[in-house]
This record gives sequence, C-alpha cells and structure tokens, in this order.
Amino acid sequence: MANVDSPFGLRPVRFDAEDVNIYYVNDSTNAVFIGDPVFAAGTADSNGIEEVNRAGTVDDTTPSNNSPIVGVVVGIASDKAGTQLRDDTLYLAAGSTGYALVCDNPDVLFEIQ
Repeated sequence: MANVDSPFGLRPVRFDAEDVNIYYVNDSTNAVFIGDPVFAAGTADSNGIEEVNRAGTVDDTTPSNNSPIVGVVVGIASDKAGTQLRDDTLYLAAGSTGYALVCDNPDVLFEIQ
C-alpha cells in the first residue's frame, strides 16, 4: 500500500508538557503556522515574554535568519499564559500579534512531510 500524501510541517513524535513554552509572535512579514520552525527575534513583549518569528528560507537574506531556531510551533494560544489554546485557527496571520506554544527542547524528535 502506498503512503498517504498528507503534507504537514514539523511535528514532534513524542514530547512532554515541559518541552513546550509560550512565546510572543509579532511577525510583520510571515504568517506563523503550527509546524513552523521559529527563531528568537531578540525582543520581548511588555510582559517579558520572548518574541519569535517564523524561520525563513535559505535564500532569504534578512539578518534575523542568522539566528538559531528556537523550536517549532505546536499550538496557538489566546493568552500570554498559554492556558487557552485557539481551536479556531492553525496560524497567526502576517502582521498580527499573538502567542504561540513552541516545543523548544533540542532533544525532541520531529517528523515532516
């Protein structure tokens, strides 16, 4: 039987709650989807929550892409505490602000298609 062609971003194979942290997203250029890798933007929101942006492509020449990847978005939160997940959307639109749950443990194994 052939494999099902069902594309998705990076998806953790196995992880625990302590492998996920809340980050602030304020990406004016890119929409940020569940499964997207993100990098540290070097700033934080007014509550001190670190800001991340979606990692760009190899040919993207913006200086911020020299930053190492922090982790992968596994959820979109509706509050800064990360206690309320947004089930109504799988992404934050470009130019919008919000909070993302990011799996940032470097030892987590991911799959991708």
